Amino acid sequence: MKLSDIEKQFEVIFPNGFHKIYDTGAMEWLELLPDEFRKIREKYDNDPKSFMMMNGEVEPLFFEEIPERAEELAEWLSWRAEDTGETLRKGIKLVPFAQNGAGDLYLFVYEGKSEPKIVLYYHDDYESPTLCFKDFDELMYYALLDALRWDEDINGKTWQSHLDYLTNEYRAKITGKSKKELSDDLEDLERELEKNAPSIF
Repeated sequence: MKLSDIEKQFEVIFPNGFHKIYDTGAMEWLELLPDEFRKIREKYDNDPKSFMMMNGEVEPLFFEEIPERAEELAEWLSWRAEDTGETLRKGIKLVPFAQNGAGDLYLFVYEGKSEPKIVLYYHDDYESPTLCFKDFDELMYYALLDALRWDEDINGKTWQSHLDYLTNEYRAKITGKSKKELSDDLEDLERELEKNAPSIF
C-alpha cells in the first residue's frame, strides 16, 4: 500500500516533512505487509537510512495497518463517549501513523487547512493527550532525542543518518551536543509539550 492510497482513503494530505522523507525512499518498508517485512527485516535493519529503524518510543505503522488502527481508535473513542460523554470537537479528523511500545497511538490531528498537529493518544485510560507536537518536524526532533534514552548510539550510522531528516532549525539544536545535554533537552521538551497540549475533546 502506498502513501497516496492512505491519503485518498482518509481524504487528507500527510505533512510536508513526512512527504520529503517518503520521497527519498526511506519509508519503502512501510509499504510492505507485516509478514513480508519480517522475512526481509535484516535488509532494512542494516540500512541506516531506513526511516525510524532505531530504538525509541515512536514506531511507524505499516501503511497496511493504518485503516485497522483507525477502526480501533474509533472504538476507543466510542467507549470514551459512552463512559464520560466526551466526544471529539467538531471539525477534527484523526489519522494514526505511529505507536509507542505500549500500543498508544500517535495521531495526526487535522483541523482546518493547516498542517496537522500530532498527539499521543492513550488506549488504556481517558486522560487527555499529554504530548502535543506543533508539527511533524517537532515530532522528528523528539524521536531523535527519545532514541538516545533507549540507548541508540549517538555516533551510530542510523541515528546520524536520521539527522538529515530534521529541518535546519532542529538539526542546529542537536549539533555539537553531548548525550547528557540532549537528555536534558528531551526533559525540557517533554515539559513544554505537556504544558501546551490542547484538548481534542
